[in-house]
Amino acid sequence: MRCCSGVLGLITTSCICMQVFMPNITTKKARSYLAFINTCMETFKNIADRQKTDAWLKSNGISANQIYVGTAELFQAQKLATNTLKNHVKLLEQNQAATLNNFLRAANGAKRGKITQGQCFKVLNITKQAQRKYAKLIKRKLGSAG
Repeated sequence: MRCCSGVLGLITTSCICMQVFMPNITTKKARSYLAFINTCMETFKNIADRQKTDAWLKSNGISANQIYVGTAELFQAQKLATNTLKNHVKLLEQNQAATLNNFLRAANGAKRGKITQGQCFKVLNITKQAQRKYAKLIKRKLGSAG
């Protein structure tokens, strides 16, 4: 009797392999074992993907539980504020750094839902200024080196 009759491809091959290593296994049990193994593998893949996503969000200053509260502008402003404070804090004026820190404190706290689009745009403007300063600095360094 052939295991998994009528089922093609990988399932048939897997059932035959299971029958070789476990000769007393029935077709029904082989299918249920394969279904269980597939479920476990899919769950493991989902957990691994979720961990990668959570790590990426965390590196951009966003908590996984915040993903459902906020607009696109809020997420963009939060990401840019975090990266600017990490990488270009020396290019910011004191009041700009304070504004970014206050914004991130509000974005990570209970006031997240009350952040306005205007506040997000203010943060985006500050980060854009820092990016421009950084680009000018690099351009000057490249110009003086050549």
